[in-house]
Amino acid sequence: MKFAIYLYLFLWGGHCLASDTLSVRYLGIDQGLSNNAVTCIYRDHNGFMWFGTYDGLNRYDGYSFHVFRNTIGDSASLLDNHLYCINSDKDNKIWVGSGKGASVYDPGRGTFFTPRYRKANSSESIPLCDAVLSIKKAGNAMLVGTAHSGLIVFTDSRETGKQIVHPGGTDAAYNVSAIAYDSIRQVAWIFITDIGLYKYELRSGRLSPGASGLTQCNAIFATSNGDLFIG
Repeated sequence: MKFAIYLYLFLWGGHCLASDTLSVRYLGIDQGLSNNAVTCIYRDHNGFMWFGTYDGLNRYDGYSFHVFRNTIGDSASLLDNHLYCINSDKDNKIWVGSGKGASVYDPGRGTFFTPRYRKANSSESIPLCDAVLSIKKAGNAMLVGTAHSGLIVFTDSRETGKQIVHPGGTDAAYNVSAIAYDSIRQVAWIFITDIGLYKYELRSGRLSPGASGLTQCNAIFATSNGDLFIG
């Protein structure tokens, strides 16, 4: 019933806003968007809107688009044009997850770089070139969910990240499809495909079971009172 009430209020309120106060405009390739398949949306601290698509990253200032794409042979360009997620870190750098890995955009330099990380039980640093499905800011840290390398935690955009070991304590690959951060309790909720919901404690770096019975998830949202909505 609680979910039904939330859904009813959302739909009812949305109907009123759409009919009474909101002006709706269509933004597509004719207006400068790189591709009409929009996969993710993010609003940064300056108010710019970022749109990830199947063909590049778009920054919209309310008037026009600036499009970022991969340039072959240019390591300072976007790593891949097929994007899944967008977020920003404590320094307002834009983190983008794609089918080929993560790219971080530095607004001051106007360039991208690929963050590096260490695998669990290894000291070797490698570029994050696994498919990135989810990115979430958690306090001063950035949590990155990948298709095969699991959860990777960065405490700073320029520092090397750390892979969190599989919850079974093995070196097996695992898929993190969604992440949500509970700022009140300072914990992150991590969904591991085919395994379930897990809780990641930022202070201890520990990953522990949160709930069983779910095996698939595309999105998680944490409310201010600690409730979770799982899609």
